[in-house]
Amino acid sequence: MRGLLPDHPAGRPPFPAWCSTAPAWAWSWRRWLPRVPVQYAGSGAGVLSTALQVGNALGVAIIGIIFYGALGVAATAAAYAHAFNTSVVYLISVGIVLAVLVQFLPRRGDRR
Repeated sequence: MRGLLPDHPAGRPPFPAWCSTAPAWAWSWRRWLPRVPVQYAGSGAGVLSTALQVGNALGVAIIGIIFYGALGVAATAAAYAHAFNTSVVYLISVGIVLAVLVQFLPRRGDRR
């Protein structure tokens, strides 16, 4: 996982790495673990890792449901193209919604 953090000495990873969940993992570790008291660091890391893995599993399951629901019983090239397009529209929509929601997260140093 070399270079996943923006200030890592190895620099930025190639573009495909930013299309994965790696940036979310790196951001989550840097954002939430420093808030956990030292005596609970192992538990905090375990909870964060579990939450991220459950989120990934749910994401794969939801995309699978959307894709195969749109595919239907016809396994033609047009049906696969339609299912793919439907899945991509969902992914883009969720990405936009999450990008907007992230703006409402408290910034470092905010005492809300």
